[in-house]
Amino acid sequence: MTTKDDAPRRVTVNGAQTELQEHPTTAAHGVKLLPTTFKSGGFQFRQLDRAGQVALFEKRKRPGGAPSFEVVKIRQLPARKVFGVNYPPSEAMPATESWGTSGWTYCDVDGAREKFRALAEAQERAAFSTHPHEKPGSNAP
Repeated sequence: MTTKDDAPRRVTVNGAQTELQEHPTTAAHGVKLLPTTFKSGGFQFRQLDRAGQVALFEKRKRPGGAPSFEVVKIRQLPARKVFGVNYPPSEAMPATESWGTSGWTYCDVDGAREKFRALAEAQERAAFSTHPHEKPGSNAP
């Protein structure tokens, strides 16, 4: 029996639609991905949508409680050593001090989806505005 959580999900990563059969924990290039569900600060987070490095999460204090919604620009953390423990490159939520520039909280899902779409579109425009081998200002085709 397939439950809602087991159903394939479609996400957009770098402009390409991808259907996920499982919730991957590591990208092909070895980066530990931000989980699609996790607990932090006494809240339960559930990813509703993702496009590249932009994600929309539902946030609840308790099951059945009123949700809020967070739109975030996902951070890329390099491999690092903390207190003698090696950690691989990984994704993370924005730092608290980045709220308002890399993270936003909404009380309604419609406002959150609007912000998510705007950020995803801006990310895609930025990705395609300059060819990777082209220098800005050049006249390359």
